[in-house]
Amino acid sequence: MERWENTKTMPLVSIIIPVYNVEKYLRECLDSALNQSYENLEILCVDDGSTDTSPEILKEYSGRDKRVHVVSKENGGLSSARNAGLSVAKGEYIYYLDSDDCIVPAAMERCVETSERESLDVLLFNAATNYESEEIKDRMPEYAEYYVRKGPYDGVMSGRELFCHMIKNHEYRSNVGLQFARSIFLAEKGFRFEEGVYFEDNAYTLKLMLLAKRAMHIEEQLFLRRFREDSITTSGIKAKEVYSLYRTFNSMQNELLSHDLTPEEQAAGAFLLKDYQYYAATQINKADEEQRRAAAEMMGTKDALLFGVLLESLADEATEKQKAIKALDGILYSKSYRLTSAVLKPFRSLRRTFKRQAGRQ
Repeated sequence: MERWENTKTMPLVSIIIPVYNVEKYLRECLDSALNQSYENLEILCVDDGSTDTSPEILKEYSGRDKRVHVVSKENGGLSSARNAGLSVAKGEYIYYLDSDDCIVPAAMERCVETSERESLDVLLFNAATNYESEEIKDRMPEYAEYYVRKGPYDGVMSGRELFCHMIKNHEYRSNVGLQFARSIFLAEKGFRFEEGVYFEDNAYTLKLMLLAKRAMHIEEQLFLRRFREDSITTSGIKAKEVYSLYRTFNSMQNELLSHDLTPEEQAAGAFLLKDYQYYAATQINKADEEQRRAAAEMMGTKDALLFGVLLESLADEATEKQKAIKALDGILYSKSYRLTSAVLKPFRSLRRTFKRQAGRQ
């Protein structure tokens, strides 16, 4: 780190780590943060009401290294924990690291150097996939290189430009572990994660891409994304997942509608919505009747009615894919859930391509 003469000239980086019952993985995660070649860090560990030995591990690490700070709160979910960390973060840059994942030793150094040199709002990078078992690897082989974006995405551009390029290349990824952002940008734009739902990265990342004035992607794999049993990604579909899939679509649609988009941006946004809708529908189709009914009970009357239309169209599992697309068309093109005609028109030319895609976080 020849550029930084001492820690007083090094921008502070806040690494926010939500923690909930991850005693098996927590030490590895914390070690990866503490062993960074870039040292001017505050590591904000938000204990979200853990009932295992995670609080004891956090106490041990905070006593060992003054850069580790523990925030304790009642259980509120991943979004709530991240928001709690963001509220107390003092760094000039923000990085979100889930407590079962890791970062490579040079990750923060590369992020700071690039972001400072290019005056970035947000820097995107790649990740390596870490399968916890061969069984998970065999079940989810499509993720082996899913976080390796090849682009090319040359130089600094607006977040919207980068968003459009990544959509065209089928390399748009919403996982916030692939992002390093300037804190003043997040504060000025009022960034928060939607609480009470899963799949929260989707709406957050979409907003990030639409608002960033200076964005950039580098090809280095700085993040190690773990796929494990009992995670949201690998576990079965329950009522809250069903509810969250539906809520997240609404949030993404509302975000797109709140901006004045160019035709190219409209097309990219519409494609992303359709891609997510198809993914949501195929996942919802895996839930049993009891879980679907429970999800509907979490919704207001209006949402529950539209959700019922979707479920009726998903009844025939033998034609799941076509049923899913048809069902979600009903919501997208309905009077209450219609994007502007400018958004929908360019999407129709992409429909054939979309049918070959499946949305993944």
